[in-house]
Amino acid sequence: MGEAYLRKLDWSRAAPTSLPEGAIHLWRLPLGLPLPLADLLDDRERARFDRLQDPGARRFRGNGRAFLRLLLGHYLRRDPASLELVTAEGGKPRLAGGELRFNLSHSGDLGLVAVSREFEVGVDLERVRPVQRLERIAARLFDADARRVLEPCQREERLHRFFEQWTLLEARQKCSGAGLFGSRETDAPGALSFEPEPGCKAALAWRPLREPGREPELRLFQFAPRAGKIAAFPANGSTPWS
Repeated sequence: MGEAYLRKLDWSRAAPTSLPEGAIHLWRLPLGLPLPLADLLDDRERARFDRLQDPGARRFRGNGRAFLRLLLGHYLRRDPASLELVTAEGGKPRLAGGELRFNLSHSGDLGLVAVSREFEVGVDLERVRPVQRLERIAARLFDADARRVLEPCQREERLHRFFEQWTLLEARQKCSGAGLFGSRETDAPGALSFEPEPGCKAALAWRPLREPGREPELRLFQFAPRAGKIAAFPANGSTPWS
């Protein structure tokens, strides 16, 4: 069934056929497309998304979860609809059996999914938008280093820096499984910030499951069914995408 969906959605031969040890694959997903993914969801997922009143939110969230199943099934060579996704302590989704670690984030019609075999991962995505009481939020949630990043910035730059630090915080907390208001680890996971498209900030965080200090091989992929291909591209020139 999984391969049938890959063909139906024009997933080209450029898609990675495997997830190497030591790698983190990060996928940029178009959640607003009317893709035929609903039957990949299980009954609980469909019921949860059907309760959403806003049609756009229902489509975006449903497509995000279905894309996640599609990617996991592709890497595992299993029927994506058969995968059992469970919730760990702290609310972080997990794959029953634990063969892969993953995390999903979305903002409107744009989604990001991180997948790895050897790293715990967290990803966060936000569209830059006005924020009321920005300084108060930063004072409450950001550590001293993050607050210092904001101090010299003028208004517009401060807003972009705020979302840069916010997504880094969210990604790290999602990586640990503690959630935004959970405890902060003294040994912070590795993380990087990038812009998946203009007007958006995103961050990826990771922690090795077995080898402390190990750095991942990072790759970012674009799921583009209308173009009939998936293209690997760098997030920016300073980050170690290969």
